Amino acid sequence: EKKAKQETPQPDTSINRVDTSADEVAAIDTMVGRKAVYQSSDRGETWLPASDGLPDNTQASFFEKKGNEIVLATDNQGLYITENRRKHWNNIGEHLTNPKVNALLISGDEIYVGLHKQGIFVSKDNGTTWLSLNEGLTDLNIRAIVKFKAKLIVGTDNGIFEKQKKAWRLRFKGA
Repeated sequence: EKKAKQETPQPDTSINRVDTSADEVAAIDTMVGRKAVYQSSDRGETWLPASDGLPDNTQASFFEKKGNEIVLATDNQGLYITENRRKHWNNIGEHLTNPKVNALLISGDEIYVGLHKQGIFVSKDNGTTWLSLNEGLTDLNIRAIVKFKAKLIVGTDNGIFEKQKKAWRLRFKGA
């Protein structure tokens, strides 16, 4: 088996997020044109590129853990999930209406994404299908998604909205 070449992120690397699980560490570099994800299995002493399956020029925005895998949101290439214990990335956002992901939430088996000026979508099957949750939402530029006491809440340019049974309720109007 060919061993991967050790690589240390560049000194001017812009690390956006770090995730730890057991003895593994993952970090994302937000600089366009570089390897987007690095992984370490020795608590950060050495780093290996972990971007297999991601397109060139991926600008990683942020990621969330989903079980033993990671879901990666990008600023220009959509949404990806690792497989095979984080060894390869698969595109799970190809059926979304916009590749610019502004917000991401993993809640159990559900993946919620807020897309740039396109609203909020949820997948319950790891991105095979996506359901729009936009009905009644008056601002589709989702900036943040949280669940609080089983209630779905989104932050937008115009305020904070809470999902009711069939509609959204404005909870706080922005400036």
